[in-house]
This record gives sequence, C-alpha cells and structure tokens, in this order.
Amino acid sequence: MKKYLPLISLVLVFLLLPLVAFADSYTYYVLVGVYNNSSTTYTNLPLLVNINNTQLFNLGYITSSGLDTNLLEGATGRTYSTTNPKLGIFVPTVGSYQKRIYDYRLGYSPPQTTFPLIVGVGGNITILDDPDLELGGNFTVEQRGYIDTSSGSNKNLIYKVGAFRVYVSAAGNITVTMNPGGSEVTVTASNVYTGIHTINATTMDETNLKIFVDEVERGSTALGGVAVTDNGNIWVLIENEVMPYMEYIKIWIR
Repeated sequence: MKKYLPLISLVLVFLLLPLVAFADSYTYYVLVGVYNNSSTTYTNLPLLVNINNTQLFNLGYITSSGLDTNLLEGATGRTYSTTNPKLGIFVPTVGSYQKRIYDYRLGYSPPQTTFPLIVGVGGNITILDDPDLELGGNFTVEQRGYIDTSSGSNKNLIYKVGAFRVYVSAAGNITVTMNPGGSEVTVTASNVYTGIHTINATTMDETNLKIFVDEVERGSTALGGVAVTDNGNIWVLIENEVMPYMEYIKIWIR
C-alpha cells in the first residue's frame, strides 16, 4: 500500500514554537512552507513533510495520537494526518512556481476525532480475500472520502474483480456493479459533483441494489435473485487519482 508520495518540489519546514495566549485554541505552532519549483500544476496531491511528531510528543507539545493538532492555510482548514514521525498533507492544487504556507498548530483544542487515510500518487489499498468479506445477496458497503468525479471514466473506489465494483464510470457518474463481467446488476448515481461524499451501496431489502449519495437515494435496480459472486480475488480500494483520501469504509453483511 502506498500512503504518501512527496511532491518533486522544495518543501521547507520552519519550526517556530512561541507560547501564545489562546489556551482554548492552540499553544504552539509550526510553519510549513511548500514551494512547487516546476512549471507543472498539480492537483489532488499528497505531501509527506519531515516533522518529527515523535519528538514533539516526547517534549510534551502534542499527545501520542497527534489528535490535538490542526492544519490551516490562512483561515482555511486543510486535510492532513500525523504519521509518526512525519506529517501528511493533502493539497487540492498547487500552481507552477507557487508557494503555500501551512500553519501546523500544536496542543489544539478541541482535538480531532480521527485522521483520514491519504493515499500516495498512483497508490491504492489492497486487501486479501477473506471469507468474512464475501458480500452475498444482503449487504451494505459505505465509503466516505474526497471523490474527484471529473477524473475520467473507470476510476475505482472499490473493486473486487468479478465480484463487486464501485467506480466513477463517467464525469459526474458513480456506478455500483455486482458481478462485473458476469451476471451483472448495475445502478448509477448521476450528477455527483467533485468533493467529500458518503457513497452507500446496499441490497438491504434483498430485492433491489440501491445507491445512496450523502444519505439520499440516487438509483435502484432489481436484483432478480442475483448475489455477489464468491471468489478468491483481492479487494482494491481507492485509487489516488479519483479518491486521494478516505475517511472510512464500512461493510455490513447479513
């Protein structure tokens, strides 16, 4: 699994640890400067910054989980995660020869509840086949994260070859297919904009395959007695170019 890949650019970290008077917000901060030294504009970019979070914990600046932190660009919160001893940052876009400054706040309150999983450039997550992950005919699969629905066609969010697939099938369209290439059952949600979404695919009523986007039903197709094929293929989750970070995935099998 690839989690992060640094940008081929100069990344400067300026460690400034002044005590400030805002006890309810943060106590210390680190300024992180990112400079794109190429003529290429990058989008959906994961960065890995050499900040020693382990030492910051040892010195008492943050807790061991790193959840008492925050990351801002100006007044805008940015998606990030602490990976001891480093800092992962999701950059939506950085233009040619552009510099960005991030404010990494320590001792932050209220703390984060969790961190997203940020996937490296060209990366994904693979999970070996498991008998407990065979979906059958009555299941719910839910995934939440940033989805770039303009990234092109056939971009996978979840894929088990010959069994189950959730993917961007065309610009603005998210499709769920049971048994791709076999006894297919397919449903599509159209006009889904790029952004953070919760995608829910379910056969909970054991009659229809349904897709929900942000808790709103967007499509339904009759199952016709079809169940997901049980095979030994691996699961592939979230391709970086279509879902650069994920907050969670949940699977219910009944």
